[in-house]
Amino acid sequence: MTNHEFVAYVGCPDIHDGTIERVLRRGDDVIVEIQADSGRRFSIRFINVHRLDSRNAKGMLLYALCELTCDEPGRHFHFARWDDQYDGDLNIIADDIQVLEDAPGD
Repeated sequence: MTNHEFVAYVGCPDIHDGTIERVLRRGDDVIVEIQADSGRRFSIRFINVHRLDSRNAKGMLLYALCELTCDEPGRHFHFARWDDQYDGDLNIIADDIQVLEDAPGD
């Protein structure tokens, strides 16, 4: 993926500062599970995924979930990490997004 311009932050503030627990591919969709610092858990569903670039995403501490401009079909979602030294990355190009809150963590 090339350099893209910032469009907006995505999701509620609790997603930011959360930790990625899992990235699951389900047919044409991708589910990203996040544990928020507050104890809330989120499943973010990316609908009709065109492209998934994921490297060591599990355990990544998020700075923010951002939407960036996209020169491909779909919307570009970038998981920005707090630690620039962390060897992980997650970018998804999909038609749409759905944020679901799960039950609070144990």
